[in-house]
Amino acid sequence: MNSLKKYVLVCLLFVLCNGVFPQVIINTSIKDSVQDLLDEIETHKWKYHKGDNTEWAKSDYSDAAWDSAKTALDFDDLPKDYFEGIAWFRLSVNIDTLLVNKPVAFSITHNGASEIYLNGKRIKHFGKVCANDSCEKRIDPQSEPFVVVFPKCKNNVIAIRYSNAKAQTYYDKYEESLAGFEFKINSINAVISSYTSTKEITLLICLPLIGFFLAMAAVFLLIFLFYRKQTANLHYSIFAFIIALAFGLGALQQTSPFPDFTIKLGYYLKGAMPLVFLSLLAMTYSLFKFSYGIYFKICAGLGALLILFDLLHLHFFNSIRAIATPTLIIMICINCARKVWQAVKQKKDGAWIIAAPVMIFLGLTLIMVVIALLNSEVTINKFDLVGVLVICMLALVVFSIPISMSVYLARDFARTNKNLSSQLEQVQILSKQTIEQEHEKQKILNEQNTLLEKKVNERTIELVKQKELVDKAYQELHQKNKEVMDSIHYAKRIQTALITSEKSISNILKRLMNKSE
Repeated sequence: MNSLKKYVLVCLLFVLCNGVFPQVIINTSIKDSVQDLLDEIETHKWKYHKGDNTEWAKSDYSDAAWDSAKTALDFDDLPKDYFEGIAWFRLSVNIDTLLVNKPVAFSITHNGASEIYLNGKRIKHFGKVCANDSCEKRIDPQSEPFVVVFPKCKNNVIAIRYSNAKAQTYYDKYEESLAGFEFKINSINAVISSYTSTKEITLLICLPLIGFFLAMAAVFLLIFLFYRKQTANLHYSIFAFIIALAFGLGALQQTSPFPDFTIKLGYYLKGAMPLVFLSLLAMTYSLFKFSYGIYFKICAGLGALLILFDLLHLHFFNSIRAIATPTLIIMICINCARKVWQAVKQKKDGAWIIAAPVMIFLGLTLIMVVIALLNSEVTINKFDLVGVLVICMLALVVFSIPISMSVYLARDFARTNKNLSSQLEQVQILSKQTIEQEHEKQKILNEQNTLLEKKVNERTIELVKQKELVDKAYQELHQKNKEVMDSIHYAKRIQTALITSEKSISNILKRLMNKSE
């Protein structure tokens, strides 16, 4: 049970390392007595001949004139035209008598296709071997072991017919220098103890991690959508999503048996690594309210330029890609560290919570990049002090930022809730005071309304009395006016009567005067 836990941990770290830092290799081989005997076989003394001839599989064929070569066929170390798409490898094996008729495990991994022969008899094949790309079927067995029994004979010959028709193309375009294969002979007990399906372990460990980072990305994205003023939540969401994507694509690269896909995916994954650090840098700027200056724009521009060169497969870029990408990552890390330190010096809120994990992430990442540049890869062969330190470094690199952001977010939520509670208490106090003031205002208003109503009533009564007086005066005035008018009419009648009498007298006098004449 302890061994199983040990290898689950190893496979977990293997996935993490290859998902984020593909240069890290963890070796988990276990030895027993049979394995000790197998280790005595000089598996490095392979004979090599390019071309194709089925006669080369026979155990009695003389390969004395063949070249001694490593099965990996690293193009960086090979002369031009040394491998032209198809070749044969032969290995003479003098085994100990204790290994005769005992099952052992062969395993092979490659980017091409292979046929494996033992003493002239084909015992296994992977893919379809062919010198032409049109008929070749490439597949990676991923070191899946298969059982073989060494017969009792003076000399056992292992022959491998191998093809990789696109090796040169992938070397020129995707920098895949390994054109050959890796072949191992292990004991059955060692394989049973140490081998677990890479796909199962990768999916078992990697899927929860992908889910974790996707959940972080979704949570911070939702926080940003509900509160868009804090853009750092959006940048961290992007950062977490890129990490989840790196884990997913890294796991896919580890589990896929199709070399054409994994080579291209690995190439683009390495080229896209600056995106992880650019998203972290953008998050740092946004979190501490720094303006995006010229240095950030230069880093972002160079990152976009490198990715564009990767996509276009420009020939001149292949020679500087191995230096340009780590250099850009180092530039971004330095800028990020500078801004974090600046935030700490300015005593910005929560700076120390983010600063320490970011510094750990950047520092350990730089160490891993430098080690990878100096040694091409980081190999952990056993759980010694160095191995434990490297494992701890990798764990800190992967989880330092998510943990710190979770702490920062929890602290921010706690402070926000505390402030909201305090504000709620103040609101309640103010609300109580406001209600009391409103009651007082209402009381005063009611008193004023009552007083006003009383005054209105008094004024109304006064106006009614005044109206009655006016009406009475009007009646009296009307009566007097009537009396005056009556007097005027009476006088007019008298005047009219008088005027009539005068006319009559005048007429009479006139008639009398006329008569007297």
